[in-house]
Amino acid sequence: MRYVLTGDDVLQRLQDERWCDYLQSAATVIADEAGLLAGDWTESWDDGPAFVDVLGDGAATEEWLGMLVNNNIFLVHQLTEVPEDAGGVDPTDPAGDRAATMTGIAGVADALGPLLGSELSDRLDVEIAAARSAYAEGDVEVGRVRTAEVEATLATEVASRLDVTIGFSDADGDSAG
Repeated sequence: MRYVLTGDDVLQRLQDERWCDYLQSAATVIADEAGLLAGDWTESWDDGPAFVDVLGDGAATEEWLGMLVNNNIFLVHQLTEVPEDAGGVDPTDPAGDRAATMTGIAGVADALGPLLGSELSDRLDVEIAAARSAYAEGDVEVGRVRTAEVEATLATEVASRLDVTIGFSDADGDSAG
């Protein structure tokens, strides 16, 4: 949606009904996903506890924190990878998309801040901001280096502080084969 709405030729694009249909479909998906998230607050989709119940259950909270940290480490790790060339035609903005992803990761880090303590939380914020800034400036290579720093902090200090076990799968590229 950002690609469609922020290009220099946005007015021309929006005159093409296909782009309008695309934007409407994307907005519908976003609204549907937001509804699922809101539903998961009070209802479980996987026969596990609803999020509101997780907050009151120590074991479920630990499991949820582990999932959250592991998922963010995996997401951050993906950002350290070299962007793939889509046959010479890149309909996306790799740097801008990565900057947006880092904004989401910053939101998670902010939410975890009270559990991390001010020193670690502040340092993580600085690392995330440096990566996001590099991507926002269009420098994917520097962003990748800064993102690797975020990944290291998440995988070591954040995981340790939250007493989270880091899990790896065969699909994440870290297995011995």
